[in-house]
Amino acid sequence: MKFSLKVKTKFSFFRLRGIYGTRINESNINCLKDYNFTEVYDQTRLKEKALVELNVLSDPRVKVYHLYGIALRQFKNVYYAFVPCTGHKVEIETNELKLQIDNARQINFRDYKPVGDFTDKQHSSVHWRLAKYIKDGMLI
Repeated sequence: MKFSLKVKTKFSFFRLRGIYGTRINESNINCLKDYNFTEVYDQTRLKEKALVELNVLSDPRVKVYHLYGIALRQFKNVYYAFVPCTGHKVEIETNELKLQIDNARQINFRDYKPVGDFTDKQHSSVHWRLAKYIKDGMLI
């Protein structure tokens, strides 16, 4: 996949992670078993503007890729998930960023309402919601 992230305004940082498993009993980022593409963090950390371009090689262990940006202002964080999908393209443009990923399909997990008895901390965590989305088999 060809990954291009243009950051138009200052964020604390962005991270791109390859998710290969979940720990549903955890919350926040600890609920995702993943590895980090350090180039994204290194090139965006506290930068006024940034352009990150990567070739993301296929990894059979990865179930979904997760890009998130932690904003300097509360409630402006961004979260995106995507899977490889030949012939498709993810294109997102806001005032804060422009994201383009060739040969990928976006996963809309943010509105997922998992059923079960879980803590408020888990339900309010975007990372936990993604982990539960994956665990419940919703990527298909």
